[in-house]
Amino acid sequence: MSFLRPFAGYLADEMAGLGFTDHGYDPEELGGYDAILTRVYRRDGVAVEVREDTGDVTVRLFGWGPVYGGDDTYRHGHLSQVTFSDTWPVASLLATVSALVAANVENAAPAAA
Repeated sequence: MSFLRPFAGYLADEMAGLGFTDHGYDPEELGGYDAILTRVYRRDGVAVEVREDTGDVTVRLFGWGPVYGGDDTYRHGHLSQVTFSDTWPVASLLATVSALVAANVENAAPAAA
């Protein structure tokens, strides 16, 4: 664990257990300092961003929409977000993420027949 990334690996197992895909650092290729210290996990229109320098976790709802280059709506702005500091209990954070994914999947547009 580096002094720049004291929270490296924070929530990695939990996100995998919830079915999130690890998109690594800076999947949008922004190149900023914040982007290279933030690990991004995505699933069903929900992104979980873990700041490995502070331990803050931002959950963003992108919803369902057109697919642009296989990116869903991830490149086209989020609908809502909430940030949890590292003092939040992990169980509360995971319950929030799980509920958001379930609601997002339930409200997804039905597949065309």
